[in-house]
Amino acid sequence: MKNILFLVSTLRNTGPTNQLSYILKYMDKELFKPHILTLSEEPKDSRKNYFEDELKLNIISLRLSRIKGFFKAKAKIRNFIIENNIDLIHSQGLRADSLLSKLNVNTPRISTIRNYPQSDYPMMFGKLLGNFLAVKHISALRNLDNVFGVSDSVSNNLKNEYGLTNIQTVRNGVDISKYKPCIDKIQLKKELSIPLKKTIWISSIGKGSRKDSTIIARAFKKIHEADNSNFLIFVGDGELKIQCQKILEGINNTLFTGNISNISKYLQIANFFISSSKAEGFPNAVLEAMACGLPAILSNIAPHTEIISLNKKSAISFKLGSTQSLVDAMENIVDINSNISTEEAINLIDTQLTADKMSRNYQAVYQELIH
Repeated sequence: MKNILFLVSTLRNTGPTNQLSYILKYMDKELFKPHILTLSEEPKDSRKNYFEDELKLNIISLRLSRIKGFFKAKAKIRNFIIENNIDLIHSQGLRADSLLSKLNVNTPRISTIRNYPQSDYPMMFGKLLGNFLAVKHISALRNLDNVFGVSDSVSNNLKNEYGLTNIQTVRNGVDISKYKPCIDKIQLKKELSIPLKKTIWISSIGKGSRKDSTIIARAFKKIHEADNSNFLIFVGDGELKIQCQKILEGINNTLFTGNISNISKYLQIANFFISSSKAEGFPNAVLEAMACGLPAILSNIAPHTEIISLNKKSAISFKLGSTQSLVDAMENIVDINSNISTEEAINLIDTQLTADKMSRNYQAVYQELIH
């Protein structure tokens, strides 16, 4: 049995943490023994309890601030590696990747990269700090043995923009035991107090502006003015929520759920999913929606068009930032002659993008790298 160390900053309830949970949930425990080492105190929205109670894993936290981590983290990580006979280290995130890149150990060191550093970090932290962090992250990735992009789009960006040669792709997956079509959609609509006879559109409001949710609000307003048989659900509680509410003021056919734990139920009663994101790696929200049987309308950024390229009957794209282009896409996808279907969305996930397949792909990597 080989010991695999997963190094992360925290187990905050985010997309990357969800993907980590999938790797571990479907890991062959007869071949691998996973260890999780977190660097900082867990936040309020941590999924640590899930990892411990459901996945039966032991979580070790260094509980170091960034200042203490600068002086103590490398030594503590090195000691952990030695004491637990670690055979391979898998990190994710800027802080974990940076520390791992500075460790002088013979153990294979790999990372998963989930974004476009040159655009994502400036969008999140401002131009000056964001560009600095992008350079720092790329420098760390260069010093690791292998880097895995969550999509071909992410991998190609690192190759083309930064000349990285140690990059491969393992696409994100979705847990189809949780995200799956609903057997009785009418009953679930009644349970959630959702109109029974309307066309239901659903999207997520992210924590930052990169989701560009106001485009969806404006497009829905235009659609609603022409036909009030539509209903829009916004899931989440991001910074654009108030702006979207102002745009849709006076329109009753909308629901803002805020942060919820049962998002799969809302996906199951919807007809279509929309993502207007300016930047993604390989979006969990899109995969979750399609696993529930929702054809998708996606902004034409590279990770979205990559999803469409895998099955052109599962989703369509619209021009990033264009309200009219989104309106046109919404009208086209509901057209009776549209070839975009629920069955094709489900088929794409089931055949290519399950969490189990993603985990098995990483396990094959571990076996290849451990001598």
